[in-house]
Amino acid sequence: MQKSDDLKSRYQAQLDDEIVKEDIKVSVKSLNNSKASRSRRFFIILFIIFCIVAAPILLYIRSIEPDSPPDSCAAIEPSEKGEFSDEALQAIQQCPAQRIVELALEMQTASPGKALALLEYAAQQNYGPAARLIGEMYDPRFWAENKSPFKQPDIKNAMKWYNKAIALNDDTARERLQKLELERGS
Repeated sequence: MQKSDDLKSRYQAQLDDEIVKEDIKVSVKSLNNSKASRSRRFFIILFIIFCIVAAPILLYIRSIEPDSPPDSCAAIEPSEKGEFSDEALQAIQQCPAQRIVELALEMQTASPGKALALLEYAAQQNYGPAARLIGEMYDPRFWAENKSPFKQPDIKNAMKWYNKAIALNDDTARERLQKLELERGS
């Protein structure tokens, strides 16, 4: 009987081992499934975060103009007499009046005659601040030998240019003209 009990116990042990092995296989399988599930969830969440963060950045980059053209207005140089070459005139025609005035202000101290030529062109384009700045070149309150191409201030021309600027809706010119008229009247 002992042999039979021994055989039974061995059979039972072997059966238990197979059950344990089967349980281990099932556990490993479910563990693998849960790891795969976690991995999938992780990559889905990672993809969503990428879309939330990267999409606006990509849209912004796409909205930026690639290689914006160089500023053709910067190369404008009139002659010593304040005249412009045909090439410079073509470049000026491509520039907005505000940019032309900026260029004039940059070169006003170094070359008031060139600045005046630029301001006159911008004023011809109906840009009020350009006309006002020409008026300031004539105005005794703003006139300075290094900033004006004129030998001396001229109140009549200052008033003429201020009136042109006012006609082009420049409020600062209106204030300048009123102060000039007050000083002239006293």
